[in-house]
Amino acid sequence: MANKILIIGVGSAGVIAADKMNLPNSKKLFVDSDCSKFNGLEPDGEKLLLQCKDFGECSGFCHCYHRPEFCKKVAHEYENQIRELIKNAFEDEGNNIGD
Repeated sequence: MANKILIIGVGSAGVIAADKMNLPNSKKLFVDSDCSKFNGLEPDGEKLLLQCKDFGECSGFCHCYHRPEFCKKVAHEYENQIRELIKNAFEDEGNNIGD
């Protein structure tokens, strides 16, 4: 049985780097707060856009994504969704990780 590899690209540079990796028996997960980085990515990779839950209630020009502590808080809000995407990447092929 071949090993399964999940390549996770996080942030703009991570998404671009992960997209360029072509490893056999691998899947990709792209996570970023900027949806423009998802344009032109490999179609078989999962994409997760981390969005501020308060977006729209602020001016939209607050540049909150330029503050690392804020980005960490937003990422924690998506923790369960990220966990599920990682598990699903392996379950699709009938391989259950952690069982």
